[in-house]
Amino acid sequence: MRVIALSAILLVGNWLLYVWAIATGQVLEASFGYFINPLVNVAIGMVVLGERQNRLQSIAIAIACIAILIQAVGVGNVPFVALGLALTFGFYGLIRKTAQTGPVTGLFVETLLAAPFALAYVAYDVATKGVGVHADPTLLLLLILTGPATAVPRFAVWLCGAAAAADHDRHVSIYLAVDPVSPCHHLVR
Repeated sequence: MRVIALSAILLVGNWLLYVWAIATGQVLEASFGYFINPLVNVAIGMVVLGERQNRLQSIAIAIACIAILIQAVGVGNVPFVALGLALTFGFYGLIRKTAQTGPVTGLFVETLLAAPFALAYVAYDVATKGVGVHADPTLLLLLILTGPATAVPRFAVWLCGAAAAADHDRHVSIYLAVDPVSPCHHLVR
C-alpha cells in the first residue's frame, strides 16, 4: 500500500504542477516536460534498473539529449517546470513498474487515495471563496466531464499495453493507426 501511496503522491504532484503551469501561462515549459520525459525514463532505467543500451541506442539518446539541450537554451532559463513534470512522471512510472498491482487496480487505488484531498480542497475553496465557478452549471458540467475526458485516453493506453502484453501486435497496430501520436509506439516490436 505504501508503494501505491507513493505513486499517488507522484501522480497528483505531476497533475498539480501541470495544471499550475497551464494556469500561469507556462504552456511551453509544460509541453517541454513531456518531451524530456522519455529521456528521464531512459536515465532512470539505466541508473536504477541497470538497463544497458546498445551502440545505436546510445547514439539516438545522445542526439535526443543534444536536441533537448538546444530547446532548453531556447527557453532562456532553467526549465524547472519541465524538469519537475519529467521527473515526477518518470519516477511515477518507475514506482508503478515495480508495484505488485495491475494498472487498472493501481490507478483505482491511487484515485481513492487522492479523492479525499481533492474533495477537501473543493470544500475549502467553496467555504472560503463562495460557490464561485461551481455555481455556473455549464462550468460545473465541464469540470465534471474532465474526469472522463482524461480517463478515456488513459484507458485506451491501458488497452494498448494489454494488447502488447498479450502479443496481439495487430491490435496495437490498429490502435496506432487511429492515434499516430500515441504514447504506445514503444510497445510495437
